[in-house]
Amino acid sequence: MTLLARCSRLFTPVRVRKLERVWMPCFLHEFEVRSRKGTGTVTTLIDAWSGAFSIVEKSWDATPDPPREETFPPRLTESEAVAIAEKQLLNAVVLQRARGGTRPVVEGIIRTELLHRPYWVLYYERWRGRLDIKVLDAVNGAIAGARTKDGILRAFRETDGLERS
Repeated sequence: MTLLARCSRLFTPVRVRKLERVWMPCFLHEFEVRSRKGTGTVTTLIDAWSGAFSIVEKSWDATPDPPREETFPPRLTESEAVAIAEKQLLNAVVLQRARGGTRPVVEGIIRTELLHRPYWVLYYERWRGRLDIKVLDAVNGAIAGARTKDGILRAFRETDGLERS
């Protein structure tokens, strides 16, 4: 069974029109953090189009194979992505403190890297000829959030197309 046929079964009763893989740029940031338990690292990803933030549990999850197709150029600069990552990580630390957990302190940034993360974009007919998309993370299979979907749609609208990486 083809991937397109499997997706059609996942999203029944919609009619799948097209399926394509896109590689979206994202910035990986590794921060050094210190708490009563000791020193460690926290890895974050910032989508370079939407600014969506996520903390990555395992570093292998953040670094899939390099793109084999064309990619979108990043919309955010490295410094903008670092600023978003620092702000969002501090928000996560404050929430953890409020919940009574250990009190980690962000010591600094260890490394920053531009990566391209693969997503499956599923175009389907919602009703009477109206098209919509679903976005699936091609690394872990999760349905992407609204900010990632918005970033992909914005990338399609604002670029003249994909570029070779």
